[in-house]
Amino acid sequence: MSKRECTTCKANKVNGQRCSRTTCKYSTYCYQHTKMKKQLQVKKSNIKGSGQGLYTTKPLKKGDKIVGYGGVFKTKAEYEKTDSGYGIYFNKNSILDGYSTQHGLGRYANDCRSQNKKAGECNGNNARFSTNTKKKTASLVATKGVKRNEEVFVNYGNGYWSD
Repeated sequence: MSKRECTTCKANKVNGQRCSRTTCKYSTYCYQHTKMKKQLQVKKSNIKGSGQGLYTTKPLKKGDKIVGYGGVFKTKAEYEKTDSGYGIYFNKNSILDGYSTQHGLGRYANDCRSQNKKAGECNGNNARFSTNTKKKTASLVATKGVKRNEEVFVNYGNGYWSD
């Protein structure tokens, strides 16, 4: 189960005053400021039963960085105690766990599997995870063109679906 945390938007409004909106889904900015500044939004996924999905509000080209994937680094043993389903393996014993809703928008990207394609819920994955082991960062990168208002899909890997 994902941990839900809330925070106040860190953006300033046009008049220079700090935005007063609280967000439990977006990590830095509220819905409106995320849409303006990051050109992303989270809303109901096209994949039935998957909950929320990540959408881009601008067209992307192959190779464009979509968004960072945040979280807390855990050992394999620590991660397996909770197994949030939001872990990205950097190596056999180092996992970035994006369990909290405040760990970034990348956690909202779903996987377009063959059964989802057959059901007409998606046209295939259009992004991949990219990790930088030296900087200990992860992000989503477009693997092909992504249209404005299109949902972002990323391959979770066979290990995710094997359970």
